[in-house]
Amino acid sequence: MADVSKVINIVLGPVVGPVWLLLICIWLWRTLGRVVALRAALLTLVGWFSIEVFKWIFHRHRPPTALVHALVVEHGADSFPSGHTAFTASLVAGVFLALAGHRGVRRVVLLLGLPLILVVAASRLVIGAHYLADVTAAPFLAWGSIAVAVALGFAGTGPTLLPSWLRVLVIHQHRDNAPHP
Repeated sequence: MADVSKVINIVLGPVVGPVWLLLICIWLWRTLGRVVALRAALLTLVGWFSIEVFKWIFHRHRPPTALVHALVVEHGADSFPSGHTAFTASLVAGVFLALAGHRGVRRVVLLLGLPLILVVAASRLVIGAHYLADVTAAPFLAWGSIAVAVALGFAGTGPTLLPSWLRVLVIHQHRDNAPHP
């Protein structure tokens, strides 16, 4: 489990994680259209970047490296909430919400995504980078931020506070991009 946790630390970290988001959004764009891809990207980024605000507010130090026998040394007072866990939870939620009208694909996103969130959270504990509260709170804080974004119109439903240039890209759906049942 330690080796898997070290791989997850890199593969879903702040450097490689955005590459996954980009690849998923390219696939969404090519298969379901730009509206779905842009919604997925925006919602994921809202959830993930909001975590930086919480890190700044709480400014919690990481577990003592020697005490937890940390496998990866993380620097800085940015333990709460877990960014890796928040990114994964944001990616799952962003893609899930962007796929409104695509029940089968949404089901796959949940079947793969929810266990992945748990695996990433566990990996952060195994390598000693976070406390349990850090990985537990991260998905809920990210999802709450995404819920606010949806309420403001980032998912293309209801009223929107988006600027007009962004509204055109994210909300206006062309006939060829219409969801398939």
